[in-house]
Amino acid sequence: MRLHDFFEAKVRLDPKCWTGYKIGNPKTKMKGGVRVNNCVPAESVGEGREFGSYYYEQLAQQLFDQDPGLDASGRAESVLNAAYPMVKDQLGDKQARMLFNYDEDFPGDLVTAYAHLQKQDATNESDMSGIMHAAKNYNKSFIITADVAEGGRKKYRVRAQSERVAREKFAKHYSMAKIVDIKEEE
Repeated sequence: MRLHDFFEAKVRLDPKCWTGYKIGNPKTKMKGGVRVNNCVPAESVGEGREFGSYYYEQLAQQLFDQDPGLDASGRAESVLNAAYPMVKDQLGDKQARMLFNYDEDFPGDLVTAYAHLQKQDATNESDMSGIMHAAKNYNKSFIITADVAEGGRKKYRVRAQSERVAREKFAKHYSMAKIVDIKEEE
């Protein structure tokens, strides 16, 4: 047996997929040691549906709006258990089972998107109550421009007796942000 014959025996690429299926991305996969076409349902969540390829983000937003207090740490079963009925109602039972049981990325992407929304919400709440609440007793106001963890820059107003104290207060409340500029407000 020649080397060429060995490789030919390990590849089976049919010209077409079954009725109702199409070649997905990636186009091929290994199955039982043989490379075959990756046939996926013609109507998948990422294509041809009203939800688009980032359905997990839309679902995470819907879930967060409904219940922002779910535990998104560890295996995050509470997030997945709450999301499954929503997916089943929106896409049907078969599609929901496919997403949760066979799509390797979907459950993790959903939990990550939900956790991101929780983190964003907590940051917004601290913006409102943290520094501004204690600011009434000081006579100088400083504008701090900082790089934030989510990317980009934000401006914050901090009231303090001096620039040094303003930097300390800011660092205490926003330890992940890096101060780029600080100016006294007039």
